[in-house]
Order: sequence, then C-alpha cells, then structure tokens
Amino acid sequence: MENQAKENQGGEEEQVREKAGEEVVIVEGEFSWFAAWMMMFWLVVCICSVTMGVLTFQGDGIERISEEISFVRQQKPPYGPAEQPNMASMREINEPFRYHLPQVALYYSVAAASLGLFTASLPHQESHTFRVCSC
Repeated sequence: MENQAKENQGGEEEQVREKAGEEVVIVEGEFSWFAAWMMMFWLVVCICSVTMGVLTFQGDGIERISEEISFVRQQKPPYGPAEQPNMASMREINEPFRYHLPQVALYYSVAAASLGLFTASLPHQESHTFRVCSC
C-alpha cells in the first residue's frame, strides 16, 4: 500500500518536472470603461432583439406595414393587410399597395450584428511568453 503511494507521488513529481520546462503565457490587459460600456450596450441590444423576434414570431409583436408603389400587375400579397389603398383588389402598375414587413428577419439581423459588435468591443490584450526554469 505504501509502495503504491510512493509510486504515485514519484509519477506526480515527474509530471511537475516535465511541465516546468513548458512555456507559461501571462496575459496583461488594461481595463477600459468604454469597452465595458459598449459590451454592456451590445449585449442589451442582442437580448432585446431576440425577445422582439420571439414575440413577432408568435404573432405578439408590433405590426409594421409598409406602403410601396407596384411595378407589376398581379394579386395583392397574401401576407399583406386587408385594407389596401383605393380599396384595390389587385396590385396595379404605378399604384400603391401595402404589405407586412418581415420583422423576424430584421430582429435576427440586429441580434447577430449586436453579438458580433459585442465580441469586437472586447479590449485589446498583450501577451508575454516566459520560460519557466527549475533552478
């Protein structure tokens, strides 16, 4: 029993000696209030965008209707509101029509962009490599 304990300690000592020859990286950084505020801002924007995207996907979001001039003649969009300008039953050339904006894609884009800017606002760090010697 004691021999196994001594062998385990001997094996641990060899691992420590091997690791002592490896390089140790010490990362020195500088705290930046601007970077901290920007990280917090982009994180809040990301959380709000995801929340609004989920609400919109469930049909509980804010309704956004856009009005454009039609360049083609065809049926009115199936995803548009029932009330169309001039009570039109079809889209006519050079006549306005209304449709719902694709909000889920918009909120997804804002969430992805804010997450990317969150990671870009991380402060710059300098790293120094030191060699550890067992003297």
